[in-house]
Amino acid sequence: VQSAYGIFSVWLTPEWDLSQYEILDWVATAESVAASEDTLSIAARIHNNGPDAQPYPSIYLQLKDRWDQTVGSRIFAPDEYLPSDHGADGLMAAGTTVPVKLDLVDRNEDAYSFELDVCIEAAAGSIACVSDTVFE
Repeated sequence: VQSAYGIFSVWLTPEWDLSQYEILDWVATAESVAASEDTLSIAARIHNNGPDAQPYPSIYLQLKDRWDQTVGSRIFAPDEYLPSDHGADGLMAAGTTVPVKLDLVDRNEDAYSFELDVCIEAAAGSIACVSDTVFE
């Protein structure tokens, strides 16, 4: 159906079920690479709890200060967090768990904690997240 509508330049976006995703075992480690550069590595796992295959989600990362205010954020696409030998173009099978590895240069000394959220494309040009956040 999508390809038929595509002939007329109308793009359909399936309504994926965000509640199928679960973030497991998240942890962050910081290391000094050089005197002026610290690296923050965040590792987690994402599990598809549902009965259906779904796209690999994007990961929304928020760095928080000690008062729980956001001091930095970014959305990571699947090809940015999945291992290089893992294809991000297909669908994530039901019951599958995949590793997440986010490496970033931590230049914000105010970052005290972090939050992760799972997001998928909701409509052309927008992303919906489990926390009900929509980015356009």
